[in-house]
Order: sequence, then structure tokens, then C-alpha cells
Amino acid sequence: MDLVLLRLSALGDILRVMPAWANLREAFPEARFRAVVEDRHAFLLEPLPWLEPVIVRRKRLSNPLSALPELKRVAGLIRDAEVSLDFHGILKAALIPKLAAIPERWGD
Repeated sequence: MDLVLLRLSALGDILRVMPAWANLREAFPEARFRAVVEDRHAFLLEPLPWLEPVIVRRKRLSNPLSALPELKRVAGLIRDAEVSLDFHGILKAALIPKLAAIPERWGD
């Protein structure tokens, strides 16, 4: 199974969902896990070698002219995933798995 976990911003919020991500890893030890996070918080994933970071460039998201191309770029990186779990619940996070055409999207 190939799972994508989405939590783009807010350092504290990413820290709060990390136990849930660890529980998912424990429940599905053979699964591939990727976490979509903004570049400024990617360092939080370093202690979790089983969690592959997919980096969103924050500056590109904050610019209306580059936001959609950035979302499409990230969607291309996760296009082969089977399931996405949105721990963010906002439009920019929901658009990424939708653009990637991931068949199972939870939390959008």
C-alpha cells in the first residue's frame, strides 16, 4: 500500500499529527508512507526514516501566479499513491491528491 499523508504548515500542528502517523506505520508496517509538508518544516521528518518527505515550496504557494503550478508539481510526485489522508483540511491540501488522481482520498 502507498499512503500519502498531508499536513502542509504549522510546526505545532505537524508535531501533533506525528503520533497518528506513527500509529499508521505500526498498523501498516509494509506500506510506503510519504508526507507532504512545506519546505520550512521538512526537518521534522528527519527522525522518521520510514516517512518519505514530499516538499511543497511555501513561497510558491503564497504567490497566486505560482500556486497552481506548485500544487501540480507536488501532485506529480505522488501520482502513483493509492490513498491520501488529509490532516490539514484546507483547499490547498485537498487539491494536491485531487490533482494527483489518487483513488482513495480521506479527509478532503
